[in-house]
Order: sequence, then C-alpha cells, then structure tokens
Amino acid sequence: INIKVNGFMPGGFASALARTFVIGEPCEETVKYWDMAVSAQTLIAENSKPGVTVSELMDLFREKILKPAGLKESSENQIYGIGAGISEAPRNTDSTRDIPLKKGMALVIAPVIKPEGMDPYCAGDVFVITQDGAKRLNTTSPELYILR
Repeated sequence: INIKVNGFMPGGFASALARTFVIGEPCEETVKYWDMAVSAQTLIAENSKPGVTVSELMDLFREKILKPAGLKESSENQIYGIGAGISEAPRNTDSTRDIPLKKGMALVIAPVIKPEGMDPYCAGDVFVITQDGAKRLNTTSPELYILR
C-alpha cells in the first residue's frame, strides 16, 4: 500500500509525506526496493546544498541509484519546492529544475523507485536546505511499515 499525501491549507501551510505499507511479512524484493527508496532520499538530501540544482540532484539519483539497478526514471514530481503551496518551484519536471538551491528553501524529496510492472516505492518528506545538506523536518520513521 503506497500512500503519498500533499496537503495544503489556506493561509500558506503545506506539507507532504510518502510511505509504503505492507500487509504481512514483506518479501525480500519489497525490502530491497524500499531500502533503495530510503537510500535514494538520503543521497539526495545529503547533496541538497546551496548552489546545487534539482537537475544535478536528479542526475546523481539516476547515476547512483537507478542506473546500477537497471530501473527507469519516473516522470512524476520527485523533488519539488513546498512552502505556501504544493509543488512550488524548483521542480524536477520543468525548467525550474535548473534554479540553484538556496539556504532555507523547503523541498519535498520523494524519489520514486518503480520496478517494471510493479507499484512504485517512494519515501517522501519535507526538508530544509542547509549549508551541509538538507535536514528532514518531520520525525516520521523512514522504515517500511508492516501491518499484521
């Protein structure tokens, strides 16, 4: 079960969260792809520093995560701004992907791992850009949720 929520409330409050839930014991493949989604999010966050672009972050994701696993890139929003609205610039899906990140920007980092013929895996959280990389703003566990 994949849940991805982008919430917006009047007055300029927005947030996002994406997690995968499994009913019963997960198979090895599920654990592998979930771990890959969390690793991808960590890689992107660690490299989300002032001056870097979303385009460069997506290149890194492609080269370090997708390509070695033989996976294709999803066309959906995977890195995007969030603040007073949902899916603000910069976004990985349009020309704003080339805007340099600035300290204090809020981004959703939600890389999609989509094995062919399967549902996607997506670990998504809101981060703030710092000099040393992006810092996650929520305390929701990045673990695979197992429902029994």
